[in-house]
Amino acid sequence: FFEICAGAGFEGYEISNHARSAADQSVHNRIYWAGGDWIGAGPGAHGRLGTHRTGGRIATAAARRPADYIRTVSEKGWGVDETETLSAADEAAERILMGLRLAEGLDPARLERATGLSVDAAGLAEMTEMGLMETAGTRIRLTPAGRLLADGASGRLVPDAG
Repeated sequence: FFEICAGAGFEGYEISNHARSAADQSVHNRIYWAGGDWIGAGPGAHGRLGTHRTGGRIATAAARRPADYIRTVSEKGWGVDETETLSAADEAAERILMGLRLAEGLDPARLERATGLSVDAAGLAEMTEMGLMETAGTRIRLTPAGRLLADGASGRLVPDAG
């Protein structure tokens, strides 16, 4: 699949997204994958704001059903009915799993600045030895073989919360 898309001029910039140029890539979705901040607006929307280092990454979830969303907005002034401050470990896991979806991979220094945690070194060594990940400059990324096993391979880099 990846070769067919590339042959047609659509480079994979994320595991399930291909585009002819950077201008054709989804700016909206890149925010999620890169660990940026976003506000979820509308029924069922999710948001993320901040980092563990800045007082905690806040996860929000809006009411899923439109009628419940409208009622929540009427009662509270906004449609969010759940907020949670993610732990450093939860934030790190999310940043690792999302960041490795991108073709350019994960910036481990940015992960550490945001959460105070590092990728699991033994997991990285194992995934590199298996040919599923590689280090490219200052980033860690999935190889073509690793992209096919992304969730499992990326999960091995999540630091032990223990």
